[in-house]
Amino acid sequence: YSPGVKSESPSILFVGRIKKYKGIADLLSAVSRVRDHIPDIHVDIVGEGDARADLERRSRELGLDGVVKFHGYIDEQSKIESYQRAWVACLPSAKEGFGLTIPEAALCETPTVGYDVAGVRDAIVHGETGLLVPHGNVEMLSQALLTLLGDSDLRRRTGRAARARYTEFTWDAAAEMMLEQIDGH
Repeated sequence: YSPGVKSESPSILFVGRIKKYKGIADLLSAVSRVRDHIPDIHVDIVGEGDARADLERRSRELGLDGVVKFHGYIDEQSKIESYQRAWVACLPSAKEGFGLTIPEAALCETPTVGYDVAGVRDAIVHGETGLLVPHGNVEMLSQALLTLLGDSDLRRRTGRAARARYTEFTWDAAAEMMLEQIDGH
């Protein structure tokens, strides 16, 4: 995972299981609002799950054909390239253990917008490595996406800060912290 060339047009990426609790329906609703301000927006949804057919139907209902593409499962290299091309990642999940897709995006200098819920709030430093919004608030989700998509300086700054944060998350660093804890007690 490393920075790459961003797409020419504004883009949002979701990577994960396609489950109802992941909030993809909220992302689609937010994108329908974002498109009013950024007509050339495109959204890539990567992953598989039992909610895919319903979400594809919802996307069509919102008139997002040609805007949103459901890719299904893709290989690791294609996933990395997707993170590299994306301007912003989005994880509007209702719950996460620790949003692993957030550090994956971060290592590619792609900041993430997510809901302020356990797991996601542990992975995003609001205003520094991405943006957090209250769970279920689609209006604020669309505003946060518009903020990052519309402000290239903020997007680059948060992307670089996100990468800097997660380059420190290594197995060696974790082992060193664990040893410090053990030695300290």
